[in-house]
Amino acid sequence: MATISSGVNLSSTFYLRNFYKNDPSACKKSSRKDFSSSKLSNEDSRALHRAVKALGKFEYTEDEVETKLLGSIQALANTYNNALESSGTKDNASMKRYASHLKKLSSKYSEELDDIGITINKDGSLKVNETLLKKADPSSIKKVFGKDSSYAKQLQSISKRMTNTSTEAIYAEMTGSGQNVDLSL
Repeated sequence: MATISSGVNLSSTFYLRNFYKNDPSACKKSSRKDFSSSKLSNEDSRALHRAVKALGKFEYTEDEVETKLLGSIQALANTYNNALESSGTKDNASMKRYASHLKKLSSKYSEELDDIGITINKDGSLKVNETLLKKADPSSIKKVFGKDSSYAKQLQSISKRMTNTSTEAIYAEMTGSGQNVDLSL
C-alpha cells in the first residue's frame, strides 16, 4: 500500500489506473479479453512507458519508499508483465521481438532488481517481494528506476518502440493497409 499526504492508502491498483489512463479497463484481467491483440499491446506499452517515466520523477527518500514507491513499483511490474503477455503472443513478429528485448533487458539487470526485491520468473515476468522492497535502500531503488538509470532509459525506449509498432498495427487493421504510421507518445 502507498499513502498520500492526506493519509489515504492507495494500492498499486491506483497507480495502474493512472498508467492505463487512456483505457483503465485494459489493466483489469477480466476486461483484457475484450481487446484486440493490437489494441491491448498498444495500451500495455503506453502504460509501461508512463510507469517508467513516473518512477523517474521520485526523489527516492525513505518516506517515498513507504508512501509512494511500493505501489508504483508493483504497478510497473504488473504493467511490464501485461506488456510481455500481450506482445509475446501476437502474430506480429516485431512485437514478439520487443517482448524478447524486455526479457533480455531485465535479465541483464537481474542482480540489481534482485537487490531491491524484484525477481525474474522463468517466463521473464517480474515478481515484487514487498517485504524486501520495503527494506531496500532508496539509493539502490533509484539506481534501478531513477531518471538517470540505464535500465529505466532502456525500458522507456523499448516501450516507446512497442507503442509505435502497435499503433501502426491498429492503423493497418482500421484501414486494411500495411502502411506504417509513426505516432510518438
